[in-house]
Amino acid sequence: MKLFPSLYKVSSQKYALIDNMGWFEGMLWKWTLAWTKEVSQLELHQLDDLMAILSQHYPQQGQEDTILWKGQNNYSVKEFQRSVSVEIEIDSIVSTVWMNLAPPKVEFLMWLALLGKLNTRQRLHVRGILQEDQSTCTFCALQS
Repeated sequence: MKLFPSLYKVSSQKYALIDNMGWFEGMLWKWTLAWTKEVSQLELHQLDDLMAILSQHYPQQGQEDTILWKGQNNYSVKEFQRSVSVEIEIDSIVSTVWMNLAPPKVEFLMWLALLGKLNTRQRLHVRGILQEDQSTCTFCALQS
């Protein structure tokens, strides 16, 4: 979607499994991509680039699927965060908090709430700041 947005728009296989995007001819995988309309001249050039990438990535018959992280079997979130530079899209609701419609401390409180970062009794208990007996709900007196 990110590399070939115009092809993604006209793909009729947006939610298809890889198994439904080709077949084995003997031991060789043949990609079969489908479109909602005839691809344009510009899209044909992109399709050539896509097929060049796909020709290096294909299922292998008779082998069980595995997940590898950079050729290793171990995966860690820390390693992922180190290696990925993803531009984070800010949710429109979160960004509307900062429109000067309320005092700054109210906006900040709302921002924390929308991000799920308010230090509620339950969060403080999980973080080890409150003891077990201090984490009861103020309204119903049940343990969180």
